Amino acid sequence: MKISCTNCHKVVSIPDNLVPAAGSKVFKCPSCKGAINVFRGAGDKPMDQTQDVILPPKGSAVKGLPITGGALDHEIDLLGEGKYKALVADTQNASKVSPVLKKLEYQITLAGSQEDGYKKLQANTYDLIFLNERFGGMDPSKNAIHKFLEPLTMDKRRNVFIVVVGKSLKTLDEFKAFSLSVDMVFNEGEFSNFELMLRKALKDLTNKYKVFKHVLKETGRGYDL
Repeated sequence: MKISCTNCHKVVSIPDNLVPAAGSKVFKCPSCKGAINVFRGAGDKPMDQTQDVILPPKGSAVKGLPITGGALDHEIDLLGEGKYKALVADTQNASKVSPVLKKLEYQITLAGSQEDGYKKLQANTYDLIFLNERFGGMDPSKNAIHKFLEPLTMDKRRNVFIVVVGKSLKTLDEFKAFSLSVDMVFNEGEFSNFELMLRKALKDLTNKYKVFKHVLKETGRGYDL
């Protein structure tokens, strides 16, 4: 749903599933930081009491990161324009990645640290995640964001496109991508070709699911993508 801030009148988009079916929820305006009270229910009138959104856990906890608890409400993205949502966990290359993602109609959220990205993943659902394998200076094997994504069940995993970038990775190496349980690997020395490579990878994934769905349909089994 699209809501106009009563303070600065900025129009923001808030996912319907973050607002209780019968109740209200207060969000912070990304522009003026003022409170936006969002409600819905019978007749779209506010209820007497506010109901908090219960955010289900995604993935498994990563050892060493703090328990976020109620602080997750502050990590919920308030979106402007953008058809899709992307989380960029790469402070070093964000300026190179962002223009391409915006061109492809992604609303971009930047993670400032591994802890920040971890909180955002718990509170939001993204269509694309761009991750530096050494984000936050961590060894790839200890990358908290990658560890968070690995155990996602297939019904959630197939709805997010994951790109991992690194100095030693070979762009579009399918075997490496498979071993990392991601959709695309990219060498950070090839950003001049990033848009072309990303479009190709996204198209390949779309075609793969089309074939998969067609095969299941032909064999008499339904499949909801």
